Amino acid sequence: MAISQRYNKAHSKMCNDIDGVGGKIGFGNNEIATGGRDGCVRLFDIREKDPVLELEPAKGEDVPDCWSVALGNSYTKDERTLACG
Repeated sequence: MAISQRYNKAHSKMCNDIDGVGGKIGFGNNEIATGGRDGCVRLFDIREKDPVLELEPAKGEDVPDCWSVALGNSYTKDERTLACG
């Protein structure tokens, strides 16, 4: 079995947290969420090269750290949750 590796610079500062869900056939999506000191949250589908969702502070706003990200345990494609803060 071949192992696939991918590198992606998701944050301009340190990544504080990472969470993933999926892998079991029929349950959840193959997603990874990251949150960083740059105040950004990124959601990756491991089958895609670029993030599928990017949440960033508005220009001119104070940039708070994102200390935690969590993906809910989805059982369908329509039942997905991302919590961050």
